[in-house]
Amino acid sequence: MPFKVRKVSSYEWPVKVEVPEKGRFKEETFTAIFRKVSRSQFNSLIEEGDEALVDHILLGWKGVVDDDGDEIEFCDSVKAELVDDPLFLRGLITAFSDSVLGAQVKN
Repeated sequence: MPFKVRKVSSYEWPVKVEVPEKGRFKEETFTAIFRKVSRSQFNSLIEEGDEALVDHILLGWKGVVDDDGDEIEFCDSVKAELVDDPLFLRGLITAFSDSVLGAQVKN
């Protein structure tokens, strides 16, 4: 199958967040809407730090809910609050890295 050059500016990608619960980790998931970036942009953003990277790449989400199960709409203030959570941040950066670089091959 030939490689097709696509002119897209964003894409959806699953994010897994490992949340501690009763001495174990429970996996929770949502879908992030990531901005497509070039390799050089990615490298530059990595050098600027996690907050700069997330601020640039995260355009929205689906499936983020509150304690009552109500959908939380994407906005900058909620994004800033969630990015301050190291569990959310780790899941988000891992998902974005996987989407750009591909998942690591396990031996």
